[in-house]
Amino acid sequence: MRALFATPLLSLCSLFFSGAAVAARPAAEPQVRLHAGLSLVQAPLPVGFSIGFDSRVGRNLALDAGVFGSMPGELETTSDRTTSRDHFRLRHGLYTMPGLRIPHPQPRSFRWDVYVRGGPGVVWTEDTWERTPNNVAGQMDPAAFAGVDGVIVKNAVGLRVGARTAFTSVYDSQLQSDQFFWAPQYNLELVYQFGVKGKVN
Repeated sequence: MRALFATPLLSLCSLFFSGAAVAARPAAEPQVRLHAGLSLVQAPLPVGFSIGFDSRVGRNLALDAGVFGSMPGELETTSDRTTSRDHFRLRHGLYTMPGLRIPHPQPRSFRWDVYVRGGPGVVWTEDTWERTPNNVAGQMDPAAFAGVDGVIVKNAVGLRVGARTAFTSVYDSQLQSDQFFWAPQYNLELVYQFGVKGKVN
C-alpha cells in the first residue's frame, strides 16, 4: 500500500519539471524564499517548528522543500479506537511540493503570492493506543502532501501562512494491518527572499 503513494508522486514531480522546461513563456527572474517559523501538528505540545525554502522554476511554477516537527515529549495514551486516525498522531515530516502560482498583477510597494501545491514526502507518526509488546511506538512512512500557502514580502522580508494535509499508510499493531491515515499541519513563518529585481506579474 505504501508503494501506492510513492509511484504517482514521482510521476507528478517528473511532469512538473518537464512542464517547466517546455514552457512557452520565458521564466521570471530566479527567486528563492527561505521560510522558518511555527508549525501546528498533532503532538504533546501543539506548536512545533518548520523550515524550508521555496524556489521558483518558472513564471508560475515553484518548488517548496522543507521539514516540520514537534517538540520532544510523551504523547498521552488513549483507548479510543474508532479509527486509526483517533489514536495515531502526526509528529514530524519532510516534503517536496511543486506548486502552481495563481497569476495576478503585483503592486509596486510589496509582493504577494498564493500557491496550490502537492507532492511527496516522509512523515513520522506515533501510536497512542495503550502500550503492548507489539505496539509500534513510532513509524516512518512515505506520504503524499496537498496544500495551499500565501506569502507577502516587502524589502526582501515577509510573512508566510500555509496549510497542508499529509496522507499516508500506518501500521496498526492491534489490527495487524496497514491503515489509511491523514492529518493536517499548519504553519506561520517569517520569509527572507533572495534574487528578485523589478516587477513580476
